[in-house]
Amino acid sequence: MQLLHWLCRVIERISNIACFLFMAVIVASMSCQVFFRYILDIPLTHTDEISQMALTWLTFIGAGWLYRTQHHITVDLISFGDDMSLTKKIITISVHLAIAVTVAVILLQLIGLSPRALKVELGTLGVSRFTMHFLPLLIGGAVIILFAIERILATILGKKIVNARPLGTSHD
Repeated sequence: MQLLHWLCRVIERISNIACFLFMAVIVASMSCQVFFRYILDIPLTHTDEISQMALTWLTFIGAGWLYRTQHHITVDLISFGDDMSLTKKIITISVHLAIAVTVAVILLQLIGLSPRALKVELGTLGVSRFTMHFLPLLIGGAVIILFAIERILATILGKKIVNARPLGTSHD
């Protein structure tokens, strides 16, 4: 369990940094587009596609990061308080298992479609649809499944998951 927790913390930290970099790419790309198009009157051809690709990667890698850190939007239908009763454990395990199974089904379908996606190039960059859409979803989905397994095992063992500190936060 300690090795899995360590691996998940490393992946969480890498995901956090990757999301920051993808966001920086989007801002830089769009800033260049605005500057070159409206100030220099020389439109750039690749900036939209670079931003789209960065946004796609940010979305799927960020989904894994949000799942691990539990910063995503949630709706509590059942309130248990802070105790870890048997009912709460069963519901928690069921939810994370359902998430892992759902993502696994999506990934299996995606793997089946991947050979076709490798043949389709998008836009002026000449990047395959696989790189643009499928690869980030495969990576993000695999990360979500790994994090779900960690949550399930932590719930069974009664352990609390300590998340890595997000970039830009204090060390207090």
